Amino acid sequence: MADVYEYLETSLNRDAYIDFKEEGPNDNRNRLFDMFHMKTDGVKDFICTSYMNPNGNIRVFLCSTSFSMGLDVKGVDTVIHNGPANDGDDYVQESGRAGREPSQQCNAILLTYKRCLGSQNIFPSMKQYVKSKTCRRAFILNIFKTIVEHAHIPHFCCDICRLSCKCACSCEDECVCTNTCNQVLPKIYTAIMSNEDNDDSDDNDDNDELDDMFSSDSDSDVFRIVNKRTTSHLQFR
Repeated sequence: MADVYEYLETSLNRDAYIDFKEEGPNDNRNRLFDMFHMKTDGVKDFICTSYMNPNGNIRVFLCSTSFSMGLDVKGVDTVIHNGPANDGDDYVQESGRAGREPSQQCNAILLTYKRCLGSQNIFPSMKQYVKSKTCRRAFILNIFKTIVEHAHIPHFCCDICRLSCKCACSCEDECVCTNTCNQVLPKIYTAIMSNEDNDDSDDNDDNDELDDMFSSDSDSDVFRIVNKRTTSHLQFR
């Protein structure tokens, strides 16, 4: 988490702040992002209030699972998991930080990296979820023995189902179109995937095999902090 924070602060420089002041101070009061971990209660309250305020400065939280406990922060539309949770319970709880408003289209994006599944604390079911080539929604709900209600339009489900979507993205009811799907994906997911494509062409000299417990067809060097990453996407409302 500290590495991501440092990367954002260094790479964005003055663009990380609203109304950057040449003489300072520039801090969490005008920064676009902040780290929720290891902050005083007063600072945490300020971060949450700023994030929920449509005119607030905070746009991005960097946080541990502590942000999933005892807080009611509305307005979160995307949760990016930096590596898999230990089990399905934790993953759903973390993802559930988004989607507090029924009208909001929300996304859970899981970034995985070399040896991310090596921990003995990660349940086999979570490892299978990461490597799954079938519907992610069905897989995660099956862990909880829940009946799966498939999205009428596949691209509203997950990155796996999106690949099979043939709709024209203009149907109000169940889609039966045969055209190639031209859905506009969430901006942050599109940016990550675009970065992934660029890294595939730029990093041909650094193609170490992933850990024996994890394999994937696509790699990305997201944030350029840790080694090769892959991306999965679960969309919900």
